[in-house]
Amino acid sequence: MTLQAKFINNKASESINDTAKNKYTSVTGDVSVAGNNVYLDSDNEIHWNSGKATKGELVDAERSTIGLLSGRKDISDNDKNDPLVLSLADSRSISLEEETQSSDDYEKQKSLIISEGFANAADLTTPPAAVDNKTVESEQSNFVEPDVKLKTVTQLPGNYNLSPNFTVEMLSSKAGVTRDPIRSHAGATYGEIAYNLQAVALNILEPVKKLFPNMFVTSAFRDPGNASNAKTSQHPLGQGVDMQFKGITKKEYYDIATKLAKVLKYDQLILEYCNYTNNPWIHVSYSVKNRSQVLTFCNHKTHSQGLTQLA
Repeated sequence: MTLQAKFINNKASESINDTAKNKYTSVTGDVSVAGNNVYLDSDNEIHWNSGKATKGELVDAERSTIGLLSGRKDISDNDKNDPLVLSLADSRSISLEEETQSSDDYEKQKSLIISEGFANAADLTTPPAAVDNKTVESEQSNFVEPDVKLKTVTQLPGNYNLSPNFTVEMLSSKAGVTRDPIRSHAGATYGEIAYNLQAVALNILEPVKKLFPNMFVTSAFRDPGNASNAKTSQHPLGQGVDMQFKGITKKEYYDIATKLAKVLKYDQLILEYCNYTNNPWIHVSYSVKNRSQVLTFCNHKTHSQGLTQLA
């Protein structure tokens, strides 16, 4: 073990001080500091573990290089001093796939929800009343190009910055609800998924974070083996992201979705409600196709084209 301390002036008639404010006087032999030995020999030279320092020289432990990876970038995680507390039902609904337009997908999701005790059949077949609705179109034409070199990578550190505020792990293994590490599969390589996630971070998440700092990611990349995925899911490709917002009302989700549908460039934007959860969430996907499709879902099934505010 390397001793993390500094010693000054090694004469036996004077003091030796370490950074822990321990003081040793009248040194004639070994001095033990935190279980490590400092040796003062007959020539008044300090021997620090296996190292050696001449008289009066300051000695520093060398910098550790353990864990450093080439190309690594560090970022502080977003402030979560006031996180939204999700109920088990909230978490389960978010972890289920959005795109359940097909009858097979819908029945699979419905069976999961009922079998796990979050809702009964009546809960899932009786939609809440519609309060308002509108047709919204994207007014955004700008596109931020991801780094094409990402397509060639086979692994990235979890704290690698995909964008100023979002890292690899924030969009995969440390998302708010689903926590699947990125892996290659039949649909995409590791690098292609990382590239797609950067496109989402730059073109979707950064603009949203600027407009609504209380946004947080609940789900982005999902493992293709996840039983909650629908056949048409964009999550295993790194092209979809789900988000919620701390401290807002159910009505405010409708207002936020309306704003985002105008200012973002996207493939799909879906405002999602569930009868058995406290709050909605917003799903946005981004791909080279970018259909600019806006939908409202209820209980994991298309409720309406455009945005509908549900009670």
